[in-house]
Amino acid sequence: MDSTADSGYNKYCQSTGDDNKCYGHAVCNGAISHPDCTTCLSEAWKYIFDDCTYSIGAQVQLKDCRFRYEHYPFTE
Repeated sequence: MDSTADSGYNKYCQSTGDDNKCYGHAVCNGAISHPDCTTCLSEAWKYIFDDCTYSIGAQVQLKDCRFRYEHYPFTE
């Protein structure tokens, strides 16, 4: 899953495989720069990867960004 947000600092994505679909959402505070958003989301992804390796869903909220994934479609 891509851990960078697009130019709007708000990105939804889903896995392309038919089995075990995964849906993700990455969003940053619009007041931070794109490089800072990328750094923040990378840190959020590290928390998820390190602490939630085998979970079917997780969300990490840092000061300026949030990263979430689930096994079902969702909107926020």
